[in-house]
Amino acid sequence: MRILFVCTGNTCRSPMAEKLLRKMAAENEMDIQVQSAGIFASPGSAASSHAATVLDKKGITEAHQSQIVSESLIDWADLVMTMTESHKHTLLQQFPDYEDKIYTLKEYTDASPETQERNEELECLYARLAEKQEEFMKQHREEIHRLEDQYQALYSQLELVREELDEWKERIMRETVEERNQIAILERQTPNYDIGDPFGGSLEMYERCASEIEKSLEQLLAVLKEEAQSASERNY
Repeated sequence: MRILFVCTGNTCRSPMAEKLLRKMAAENEMDIQVQSAGIFASPGSAASSHAATVLDKKGITEAHQSQIVSESLIDWADLVMTMTESHKHTLLQQFPDYEDKIYTLKEYTDASPETQERNEELECLYARLAEKQEEFMKQHREEIHRLEDQYQALYSQLELVREELDEWKERIMRETVEERNQIAILERQTPNYDIGDPFGGSLEMYERCASEIEKSLEQLLAVLKEEAQSASERNY
């Protein structure tokens, strides 16, 4: 298993996650390779002094050199764990082909029943929405296409045709209003998966950040163990 942690400058959060997971994986006799990188990293920078102090207190004295996130690093990793939702969205925009492996650390390790139930309900709602939209298009595709062709061919009647198209769009919105409202409610309930940046803060802030990362890493190891066991049972 190869894991890449990503934060902003690769001097605080992601280096702490990298070093902590490497130590925890060794203690648990798990074969995990770990790297870290930053979206706006200055290559070759050391970890911040407070981050180094936090790691030193945990018996980790390994030197660190920052590196900027790249497609080769994303390709190398089996999992890419970001510290915040913002980091995740940035990576998804830059590397859309790798969306299946990019998560926030807290998101990937959130196994709470509430989150699982919400995700299952969202999947059902998305499926129902897609089904209704597809069915609507099957029933009205010819008419909608006719109007679109007319709009292109008869520029002089643009406003009239546009009003007719808007009426069809309003109809499909009315047809799917229940699903859209439920999706909006559930998406607003999504937990905050960000790990705050301690950069410029006190040592206490770095220690709290490291503790938060360490807790999520413990959950990550549990998830990886469960996935490995399930894979082994399937191959048996």
